Amino acid sequence: MLRALAAPYADVTAAGLTWRLGGPAPEALAELSVRDAAGGTLLVLRVLGASHEVLLGDAGRPWLTEVVACLPGVGPFLPERVRQELPVPPEPGSAQPPGAPPAPGRSAHYSFDSAVARLGAGEFAARVEELRASLERREHALVGVFPGAADALTALVGEVSPDGRCARWQTWHTYPQAGEIVSTSTSVALPAPVVDSRPTDLGATV
Repeated sequence: MLRALAAPYADVTAAGLTWRLGGPAPEALAELSVRDAAGGTLLVLRVLGASHEVLLGDAGRPWLTEVVACLPGVGPFLPERVRQELPVPPEPGSAQPPGAPPAPGRSAHYSFDSAVARLGAGEFAARVEELRASLERREHALVGVFPGAADALTALVGEVSPDGRCARWQTWHTYPQAGEIVSTSTSVALPAPVVDSRPTDLGATV
């Protein structure tokens, strides 16, 4: 899905980007929601100008926020690789009180990779056109296009497995002044639902 953004393109380079989990982010200019087959897991892809935000959780309760952006007052930090275990809040209807430590096994494996390609003008324009054409045909893809800057894109594509236990997304940020394309790839493996192992009272036998 191509979306014309109601904001001018700002000159940004990869050196100014910060990766962060959690915390506030600039207002989204465009967004796209992706759900699993049962509608329990919600992935929200957001364009923040020349940067992105992704939310993961269930309806009304996102518990993971990934931001790659130029953040005021925050030093640049874009790691090439992150592997992290993240606590998952109790499922709705569980007996575990909100704010309690996660139950054993209730953590998600977060995996993040980033890369920066620096290209000459001709190759950069060709790569951007190829990226745009590819994502126009992809389901659950969001491409933010800036007015008057055809080669400046912020693009995201995401998916959630049918059982809602795995979410993946990729992003691309193209910066024509610097000839840079920043790409990121993230996956989150969620734990299986908690099963109540207490014996069931079947009542007295006759």
